Amino acid sequence: MFEEHDPNRIINFRPLFIAAVGFVLGIYAFETLRNLDVSYTLYIVLSVALLLIVFSLGTYAVIRGVKTPLIFAGFFVLAVIRMAVIPQYGSYNGDCLMTGIVDDIPKPGIVILSDVGINNAQVPCKVKLSVKSDGGCPNVGDRIAFNGSVKLPAARFNSYDERLNLLADGIGLKAECEYWKLLSSDNLPVRQGAITLREFFNERIELIFGKNSSIVSGFLLGEKVKVDKEDLESLRETGTAHLLSLSGFHVGLLTAMLFAVLPKRFPWLRLVITGAFLLMYCAVAAFSASIVRASIMCICLVLSEVTERRRDALSSLSLALLIILMFSPYKLFSVGFKLSFAATLGIILTASAGSAKTKSLLLNRILNTVLVTFGATAATSIISARYFGVFNTYGILANLIAVPAFSIAIVFSFILLIVGIPFPELSGYLAWIPNRLIDGALTVLDSIRSLPHAQIETFTPSVLTGVLMLLLMFSVSGYVLRPLKARMKIGMAVFFLFTTSIIADIIRL
Repeated sequence: MFEEHDPNRIINFRPLFIAAVGFVLGIYAFETLRNLDVSYTLYIVLSVALLLIVFSLGTYAVIRGVKTPLIFAGFFVLAVIRMAVIPQYGSYNGDCLMTGIVDDIPKPGIVILSDVGINNAQVPCKVKLSVKSDGGCPNVGDRIAFNGSVKLPAARFNSYDERLNLLADGIGLKAECEYWKLLSSDNLPVRQGAITLREFFNERIELIFGKNSSIVSGFLLGEKVKVDKEDLESLRETGTAHLLSLSGFHVGLLTAMLFAVLPKRFPWLRLVITGAFLLMYCAVAAFSASIVRASIMCICLVLSEVTERRRDALSSLSLALLIILMFSPYKLFSVGFKLSFAATLGIILTASAGSAKTKSLLLNRILNTVLVTFGATAATSIISARYFGVFNTYGILANLIAVPAFSIAIVFSFILLIVGIPFPELSGYLAWIPNRLIDGALTVLDSIRSLPHAQIETFTPSVLTGVLMLLLMFSVSGYVLRPLKARMKIGMAVFFLFTTSIIADIIRL
């Protein structure tokens, strides 16, 4: 019923993949050692021991002429060096005089500041400012001054660490103030231009799509602030909230639209137009990690056509991971970043394992859709349980219904938004198509949400359990160049370790 993928179709993914694994483990090792509650002497001993292990691995690789351990060791050390140059912000605490430029306003009363000065000393990080007064917030690009209190982020619940998640966005400190003073305006012209463009699109979306405008703004621009609370709860409790978060799913759909109208015989034209479109889309979406990752993967796809080389999804994903973490290593600790990459990895590994082969083309597509949905859900389930403490029982069913409906709605909405720039009334008339799809999908999701045990509170899995889950999927994928029977044996061994880890997590509670 299922046809194995030909191993010859999979190019050598190892260099980039091993580099990405080494870089990720280097970041985790450095951050873990830095936060260990041990004496300074033991900290030094552990650090030296770790570096000796990595050095020995690299030496062995050089002596034996093996590239894989050398690549791993090199990128592990590179990650440690990258983390070591990131400044810490533990010396700033208490009341002070602050200045900064408004970089973003994620929601009313919350301001993200860049180019921050505290008591006339420059701070190498962004600051999350809570404005308590009713006098309103400044605008993006305004340089402001205020007297307020500053502190390190410290909130924790389940496995969520506020400090690490804020550092993922370059935010190292939190501050509060009652009043602020405007010093100057228009200090971030490029950023202001992107926000102005986003506001223009939001206005057009509201004019065209009416009551569903908040949903459309969500899956086209990543704006979720105005989404109806009940609709948002339905999406969250059915495991389909990712449809409102800009990701590879959305970028893939929109890029496929470009590919459909751009001739394949002109790969350089495809590369230039696709690159320009993705750059603009990333700017409008505030360069979120999921959009950057998906854009890099799409660019790799087009580059493979230009260079006439076979493309490999796992290599593209590994390259995207390396590029993002090189610029912002703490992205690795962002919950959204982990969910985005895990879902994509689950899809890639499931697709590489094999495809349905029956006499019915429609049945093949349905079965392959089920497999891919299962792969994405399985890869993210451990992360969801770890950070949110819940498991969405009907997540696969909900995604099988919502993803096709929202896919069509996203394509129609994007086309109508472009048409609606010069002809808003025409787009408003045609908007009943995506509106009916959205209404229908939300109605079904609300019904699924009402089913018994739609969400189950679960234990908090360890990091090891999450790693073993991904390793299990990898062991049975087409990237292990072994016959299906051999892959199943490896998978059973990893499954045993995975089950043991889960039992250990439960006992630990």
